[in-house]
Amino acid sequence: MMNLSHNRRLLAGFGRKLGSGKGGAVSRYGRKSKYKLPEIKEKAILRALEWLKNEQNKDGSWGRGYPVPVTSLALLAFLSHQETQFSAQYGSNVDEAIRYLGRKAESNEAALLGTNIRTAYQHGLATYALTEAYALTRSYRLLNSAKNSVNLIIKTQGPNGGWTDYYDQPKPDNLGNTSITGWQVMALRTASRMGFNGRQTKDALKRSANYLQRVYGNPGFGLYKPGSRFDLDGIGALSLQLSGQTRSYQVTQTLNSLKDYDLAWDEQADDVISGYYFITQAMHYAGLSYWDDWNKKMTSLLLENQNEDGSWSLPAKSTENAFLGRDADTYSTALCALILEIEYRSLVISAR
Repeated sequence: MMNLSHNRRLLAGFGRKLGSGKGGAVSRYGRKSKYKLPEIKEKAILRALEWLKNEQNKDGSWGRGYPVPVTSLALLAFLSHQETQFSAQYGSNVDEAIRYLGRKAESNEAALLGTNIRTAYQHGLATYALTEAYALTRSYRLLNSAKNSVNLIIKTQGPNGGWTDYYDQPKPDNLGNTSITGWQVMALRTASRMGFNGRQTKDALKRSANYLQRVYGNPGFGLYKPGSRFDLDGIGALSLQLSGQTRSYQVTQTLNSLKDYDLAWDEQADDVISGYYFITQAMHYAGLSYWDDWNKKMTSLLLENQNEDGSWSLPAKSTENAFLGRDADTYSTALCALILEIEYRSLVISAR
């Protein structure tokens, strides 16, 4: 329980003070972080956060075309660096982003986050950001919004355990979308760790494994049916891990097929940056035998391709270029920073 007075909550921007946010001050659920990153990696992260800080809109959001998902990713990049609304350097950025997402969640009875374009994708990602923000900051005004947003995910899960692009879309037993399902699973995992919605959340997580196993392509995962695609392989493997299938045949075979992958920034197609993010999360979750080599080559790749201003542009052949437009650099920078920050284990999703 929080021991702040009502007035202090209003003045401080929700929640309890967790730390300064400098140099690994706060980690899982507010504990001091024992994980340190090499100086060159930390400098790259700080350059990215400075760039994101300067790109934030006046209403607390980031982006132009897709402000809800882009804001969610940018907020996660700050949270993963252990920044809270009380951080000396980035506190106002975190606070305004939390307020923006909170307003969006409170603006309708369903707590739906996002526009009518790929609504489930936006809502799942934003709900994940809200639950991680609550876990780290214990922000008072986030609690109901986060719980309601999680509840919407639970209520709209299909009979086969997956989710489609739109929450009101009919859900025959063979319908789902692996990319969409991945973000719902991440939100549910964090919500489960926070005790949101009790048994319902845990049961929804378990059911998601049914869908993921159905789209497994031996090795890898397809979008709607069995197959394999670079970006979806990471989403599928990580989602199965988070649903409790950490040592399943599907996870092991997929990660074995990916761990020696030849990373080439401007040669890789598909949704490259999100693919890098999900695969890196899955490798970290799988442990040292997968993590060490992957971490070294992914870190080198990101450091080599960071722009002088601290941002990252999308790789030339990434299919993410087609739909992100003006939001591409913000999206890419936030995800690349998140990849470099995984070792901090600041977020609930990074805790094994």
